[in-house]
Amino acid sequence: MSTFISFKKVGFVKEERIEYGSKIRCASDAVRACIEILDLRSEVVETMNLIALDNQKNICGVSIISRGVSTSTFARPKEIFPDALLHNAESIILIHNHPSGDPTPSEEDISVTKQLRLAGKLLSIKLEDHIVVGGGTKELKIVSIRDTNPEIWSNQDYVND
Repeated sequence: MSTFISFKKVGFVKEERIEYGSKIRCASDAVRACIEILDLRSEVVETMNLIALDNQKNICGVSIISRGVSTSTFARPKEIFPDALLHNAESIILIHNHPSGDPTPSEEDISVTKQLRLAGKLLSIKLEDHIVVGGGTKELKIVSIRDTNPEIWSNQDYVND
């Protein structure tokens, strides 16, 4: 008796290649890159974006992970880390927006960040930061979860250095 199994081939399609020479040294560098590369200012729904970094903190890939609704988007490890792996990232920065304009991280944002630190540890991909962007088209406000919640990065359960 034969059993049939499904066979799937997963691939990565380069949609576009752009030149971007800046290193990512801080949260504002990451947000600037996201604005320039992904046009983050024009988003009216929450989007989760990934910046993949090599071991020298150069950008080796950028992905839009998910597009949600005005108040949430999906940000579980299974949606985020496949792109990080495909970009061959040593570390990642996540950036998502709050269309309300208020960049204050929600409890869910904090909880997801903790999960992502642990998942990154298992995969040897360091989560450098999770940044929340608010404000309008003229002035953006950013909050670095790493800066506002340093215990996530100092807690040994989440350290992957």
